Amino acid sequence: MSLFPEDDRPKIIKTAIGDIVDPIRRFVAFIKEREAIRLRRAEGKPWPWTDDQILQENRFCNTRREHDRGTRWIAEHWRKPHANDPDLWFAMVVARLVNRSETLAALGFPASWDSKHFLQVMAARGKEIFRQEGYAGCHTAALYTNDKLTLAGLHTPAWRRPELRHPDLT
Repeated sequence: MSLFPEDDRPKIIKTAIGDIVDPIRRFVAFIKEREAIRLRRAEGKPWPWTDDQILQENRFCNTRREHDRGTRWIAEHWRKPHANDPDLWFAMVVARLVNRSETLAALGFPASWDSKHFLQVMAARGKEIFRQEGYAGCHTAALYTNDKLTLAGLHTPAWRRPELRHPDLT
């Protein structure tokens, strides 16, 4: 018995990368082609930046995180201006949890931790994001709407314990 009704079976798309049998070589080919796509796009070449149908039709992170739009925003607005802040590591934890520049801008750099502010911003932004992306019924929305399920509960205890934040100072 199939997991999928006849019409809902996943489509198998044949690509040059997908045809590579060795998984390591296939992974390396993917990395090379993904980076080549980034470079072609950065050079202003017209779409499609690849002949690979899967890479044309889907979104993938860059192979180097520093090239991703979100990481560039974090570097410009949080990491570089606050490079000497001893709590920069904590801000980076928040940044990677949230990972969306519009929401990070709404949160503001966490010079001190305010879990209520975090939850309010996440709830407001999360509802809008999930609505825009068509995920209104997705279970992940709970992260944004129910403070009992958010990871904010992990941040507050870490912020309140200076021996964890700055072990060299205690």
